[in-house]
Amino acid sequence: NSAGWTNRIVGGWSVSGVLSYQSGLPTAVYSPCAGTAGDVLFAGCNFTGSARVNVIPGVKQSNGRDLNPFTTPFFNANAFSAPAPLTFGNEPRTLASARSFGGRNEDITIGKRTKIAERGLVDFRASFFNIFNRHILQQPGGPGGFATQLGTPFVPAGANGCNQAFACGFGAITQASGPRTIQFGLKIEY
Repeated sequence: NSAGWTNRIVGGWSVSGVLSYQSGLPTAVYSPCAGTAGDVLFAGCNFTGSARVNVIPGVKQSNGRDLNPFTTPFFNANAFSAPAPLTFGNEPRTLASARSFGGRNEDITIGKRTKIAERGLVDFRASFFNIFNRHILQQPGGPGGFATQLGTPFVPAGANGCNQAFACGFGAITQASGPRTIQFGLKIEY
């Protein structure tokens, strides 16, 4: 609260932030709907577009949270099998032991308001989004997708070089959160 240049340099600073920490989201695995019980009983695949798979008991459903996303898929292909024709899969609504990656994000804004004349004011702000540049891996199927279909996102099952139902890109992590973004703003009031 001093007058003159001291107040213009030392006074008027502000800091604000939004810190967001969350655990991973539930995931699910689906297979194409054609030929399943849902295809026959529910007028085709118009409503769901996909069917639940069979989960093999005692087999880890994911390859863990410390996997290398460039070489290892998120889902363990050995933990799932396609349902037999005209049957439903035994998969629950979500896979309890295969949650996606948690997220940590910090957004910080630093501001300085300086009075330049009797009626003039300069307001400068610097906003740092994802200030620590954390890359949060998205769940297989992308951020908008709740599930991964068999054979996505690369080569469909049965195509050239892909003769397993749960291979050829199944469970691949192909997206991460955005990088650090810095935004500056200057407002002059008079």
